Amino acid sequence: MSRNTSGWVALFAAAGTITAMHITNRSREKEAASSNFRDHLQWAVERAADNENQFEVAFAQAVIQHFANNKPKHLSNEEHELVLEVRQTLENMQVIEDQPATEDSQ
Repeated sequence: MSRNTSGWVALFAAAGTITAMHITNRSREKEAASSNFRDHLQWAVERAADNENQFEVAFAQAVIQHFANNKPKHLSNEEHELVLEVRQTLENMQVIEDQPATEDSQ
């Protein structure tokens, strides 16, 4: 009888460990996505209005537009709202043009 129960206990312990590892990995993945997003957005905002290097300006504006139009999988709603506000602010300052039409909307 103890053989049968120890096998089940080991199975449940393994299942609990796998669940904990999955939750931890998912949290780390979300944290990494958030950090990556903030780094990209900070870089883009710093360069979006820079008139010295037009290639950087164009790429920075494209990064902002991309994040505004395509919310990354693990990005929080607050972070997505932030990029929408950044885009709107830059549009109001006439640093970037209003949201261009995408291929899907044509």
